[in-house]
Amino acid sequence: MSGGLSDLASDEMRAGRYLDYLARVVEYLKSPIEANRRKVESAAKKTDSVTRGYRSGQTSLSSELGKRLKNLRKGDKSEWARLLWKVEPHQRLYNELVEISPFKGKMLVKVDYGSGFVRVGKEGIDEIIEGANFLAGDCDAYLIAIPKEDLKKIDVTWVRCGISGIKCPRDSKGKPKKI
Repeated sequence: MSGGLSDLASDEMRAGRYLDYLARVVEYLKSPIEANRRKVESAAKKTDSVTRGYRSGQTSLSSELGKRLKNLRKGDKSEWARLLWKVEPHQRLYNELVEISPFKGKMLVKVDYGSGFVRVGKEGIDEIIEGANFLAGDCDAYLIAIPKEDLKKIDVTWVRCGISGIKCPRDSKGKPKKI
């Protein structure tokens, strides 16, 4: 059993190591040489070595790291979506990651249907509202209208499913969908 303070300290240590891991990933993707790859592997292992936590748990960044790095280098949108999903827009490396991703130049909006409720990431929404010269937040409510013809241009990338055992996206009828 551990104490709350030591668990909070583990969370803080994990967060710092995760940011270092992301910095190494950026460095490797910009310059994919073996020395940079080893730095990514080392940072992943250091992050994975932090056990327990108050708000977070042990990571498994080292698991299938080679495959994930290869997919990122190839521009695999699903792999990029999974990586960007875990990084908050206020974190210093978010914009740098977006700039080297296949989503460069696009506004990203995170949508999570977990537990039957929908949660929409506000980062892209704030950009729309502020772009129309309105104040984002502060208890205001807005209706955002998107022209139907523009819906065909929207790129939707599946990230994950919260139901155990679901490993691929499903179509609108719930059947497995090929991507």
